[in-house]
Formats: sequence, C-alpha cells, structure tokens
Amino acid sequence: MNEESLNCMTTKYRVESIDAMRGLAIIFMVLDHARIYFGYGTIFTDPTDLASVPSYIYIFKMIGRFGAPTFMFLTGIGIFFRGRRFDKRQLSRFLLIRAAWLIFIEIFVITFAWTFDIHYETIWLQVIWAIGWCLFAMSILIYLPKRVILIIGLSLTIGHHVLDGITAQGTSLLDLIWYTLHQPRSLSLTPDFSLFFMYPILPWIGVMSLGYVAGDLFKQGISPEVRKRWLIILGLSLIIAFFVLRSIQFYFRIKNNGPLYDSTFLTFLEMFNTRKAPPSMLYLFMTMGPALLFIASIEQCKNRFTDFLATIGRVPFFFYVLHLFLIHSFAFLGLAYAGRNLHEFILNKAAWETLTLASHGFNFGVVILISIGVIAILYPICKWYGDYKARHREKWWLSYL
Repeated sequence: MNEESLNCMTTKYRVESIDAMRGLAIIFMVLDHARIYFGYGTIFTDPTDLASVPSYIYIFKMIGRFGAPTFMFLTGIGIFFRGRRFDKRQLSRFLLIRAAWLIFIEIFVITFAWTFDIHYETIWLQVIWAIGWCLFAMSILIYLPKRVILIIGLSLTIGHHVLDGITAQGTSLLDLIWYTLHQPRSLSLTPDFSLFFMYPILPWIGVMSLGYVAGDLFKQGISPEVRKRWLIILGLSLIIAFFVLRSIQFYFRIKNNGPLYDSTFLTFLEMFNTRKAPPSMLYLFMTMGPALLFIASIEQCKNRFTDFLATIGRVPFFFYVLHLFLIHSFAFLGLAYAGRNLHEFILNKAAWETLTLASHGFNFGVVILISIGVIAILYPICKWYGDYKARHREKWWLSYL
C-alpha cells in the first residue's frame, strides 16, 4: 500500500479520489472484521452460507471483499507515480525492501493481532503477505514495456482459471510455492504448528499490474473529463460483464440442480458469492467495477465525507494494523465481562463450535456501533500520522509504515 507515492500526484483532488476509495474499502473491511469478533457468525462459521447464517452477516462479508482488490489495484497506481519520481533501479529497490517488510509484518505482527497467540501455533498468510509478494513481482515487471505489463496483467487476472486443475497435497518446497501462487491451503506441519495460505498471489499480481498500467489515466496532461469518462466506461463494462456471465452460470446451475433457496432475495444475494481465493474473474469484475465508478464519481468532488475517507485512505497500512489490535482487544473485554475467554475459542475450534449462534455474539446494530467506535478512535490518530508524514517527507522510513 504505497501511500507516499500517491501523494506525489500533481493535483490534490486526484489524491483524494484515490485515497477516498481506499478509505471506503477500509470502512467496509472494519465492518467485516467487527462481524467476525462480535456478530452471531464466528471465524469458524462460513459467512457465505445463506442457509445457516443471517443475511446481514453475508452482506458484511460481501462488502468486506472490496478491500483486497482495491488495495492491490491502487497500490499498482501508487507504484506508477513513484516511478515518475525515481528511476527504475531505485523503484525496484524500494519495492523489494517494502515487500520483505510487509511479509515480515504479516507473519509476526498481524498473525498475533488476529490470534493473540504468543506461541504462533498458526500463521495466517493473508492480504499483507500477498501484497508483499506482489510488490516483489512488480520490482521485476516494471522493467518491461507497459504493453507487455498490460498483457501479463490481463492474462493473470482473467486466464489464471486454466491452472485451477493443478493441485498439490504435500509439504515439499514446490508444494509450498504452489500454495503461495495459486492454491489456498491449510497445512499442519507439526502437531503444534500450522500454515494457512489464504491469499494465493498469482491473480493479485495481475490486478496490481493493471493498476500500474492504469496510472497513465491519472498522470499530468490527462484532463479530468477524459479520465472520468474512461473510469465510467471501464467500471460499467466490468459490472455488465459480471451480471451477464453470472446470470448464465446461475441459469445452468438452477436448471441442473433446481432452486438454490426458497427466497428470491437469498438467491439474488447468492449471485455475489464468487470465489475469493484465488480470486475468480467474476469476483474481480464484481468488486473493481463499482470501485472504478466510485473513483469517477468523486473525481472532482471535495466535501467533508471525501475528506474523512481520504484521511483514513492515506495511511491504510497504519490503520490496518491498529484496527486489528483494537477490535480484538474490544472482543477480549466483551468476553471477559461475560465471563468467557476469547483466546480459548480462537485457538480451539472444538470449543468454539460448542457455542450456538444464539449464545454468542451480538446483533446487527451492535456490530455497527462497534465498527463506528473503532473508526472514531482511529480517525484522529490517522489524521495526526498522515499530517506527520506530509510534514516529514525527508524521513525515508515513514514510507514503510
């Protein structure tokens, strides 16, 4: 999440249109993560199973899915703008260092934020891990012509499905590489240590590559009207493609297997339940289409709402790390007040599954209030940190936080 490079855009509204989109994705992410710790659904309940969870849990999960594609794509744009300030060798070096830093943070800091397990019995390799490896790939791809990067981006984003049939089962080095690239996998290496490869990176490299190419739309000399028109065309095209292709899928699915649910509303919601790991083409169409339209809609819009979103969106990595610790800490306080210990349930699936949906968690309104509370606490901290970074550009290490 290369915020610093985005701040070098030549006009302020361009920065805020992108940062505001990222800020909105962060808010959606907070709702989903608050749902995990405080809603009737739990980490071990499938939030996309409409037959067993309330529809609001499913909706929270769906809107939370905007986060990863948005961060990947906008990081690509950020790389483009940093590349306009530095030569390719300097840019590649920055990306390599930042990649290693993000991978380290994912393993040792973010895993702990999710689990509060000082023994690190399970390492969850999630979105920050994936961004790190994508930055590593981009440190090489930036040396290629833009047209080649575009072809690679489209091929990985749309064409990675041809690899779906390739699966690994073991724990060899090649197997681990394949889990990192394209196959989500939970792996028990010892009785006391597991790895969970949650974000296969191959399609995400494609998304970040497309973001890098899309940086040309935001460079100096491109009029806001032209940029807005292209964003609308691309956004609408992705949305239309999603509904057409998904409707065809659903037609044959229902024709062969019968109605999915008795409720038309639940059947409609199920349309948005596309594969996230690795991200399917339809999943990326479903999320990136509205994201591009949102950026277009606020292209020249500046008000309190966009300022609020942009303040959060300027420091997404900083917000991401803090919000996990804050939400998890709140959950501990809540369960301690109820006479329970969340740590037991996070690490012991059997113990968690003894809880019923009726005996654990809160309703929709409480989850919303907790999300608002987390954002309200972190907003002034993010504002202070964003201002501090802007005033101290000479401090190179700030670009890694």
